[in-house]
Amino acid sequence: MTNEQELKRELQAIQENHYAVPEDVDAYPYAQWMLDAIGSTDAELRDHLIYSTLAKWITNGVFREKELRGLLLQALSEDYLFYGIGEVGTNSVFKRAFSVLIPPLVLTVHETKLFLNNR
Repeated sequence: MTNEQELKRELQAIQENHYAVPEDVDAYPYAQWMLDAIGSTDAELRDHLIYSTLAKWITNGVFREKELRGLLLQALSEDYLFYGIGEVGTNSVFKRAFSVLIPPLVLTVHETKLFLNNR
């Protein structure tokens, strides 16, 4: 079983459980695993499972402020938002396109908690 297949199976179970974080899961490293696969060519995994789960977890207070800052910085990094810029004939656009969807989620939380600053 590939990593993406395993992630897909686990996220389907999380989705079926109304996006509750499984008891044996540390949400932040799990979110990083999701971000690692956010550029998948599997539309169900990318659109309906990874993005949906991250959106629910980010906006429903699963992550601490420090973790939200980490997810924001990760999504805005060269390895995500700028991944494969200029490449031709690859699927790198998926990683960029879905990475750009993470900052607005974090900023939505910031609007109510004001946790992002110049530090």
